[in-house]
Amino acid sequence: MIASALRARVTDPKLFDNGRHLSAWIGIVPENDSTGGKVKQKGLSKKGDRYLRSLLINGAMAVVRHSQIRPDKHPWVTKLLGRMSKKQAAIAIANKTARIAWAIMVHGGVYQAGHRAPHYRAEACVAAG
Repeated sequence: MIASALRARVTDPKLFDNGRHLSAWIGIVPENDSTGGKVKQKGLSKKGDRYLRSLLINGAMAVVRHSQIRPDKHPWVTKLLGRMSKKQAAIAIANKTARIAWAIMVHGGVYQAGHRAPHYRAEACVAAG
């Protein structure tokens, strides 16, 4: 349902320079207030597509609930929940989902859980050593 809504609302994903711009258009990134070199991040801007934002956040809340039942299935979410509230974690997951969706729409392909881009895999292999 989320994928079809994204496809219907985002007619040309190449209009966005990157996934963050799509997330900002949807309204799931913090609003910035910068002055004199000081950067302050406020809450969500809530500007943008209310329907897509609600779908992504509701889906992310389902992931959060499922990760509390099965923490072994979602270790990344479990780490997030150790640092922040459930709602903040859901916003982070929704943001990540929107960015992944943008990458798939622009570059094509199929989503693979746990997939990493080649340059990230190379860095991980060097770090592991």
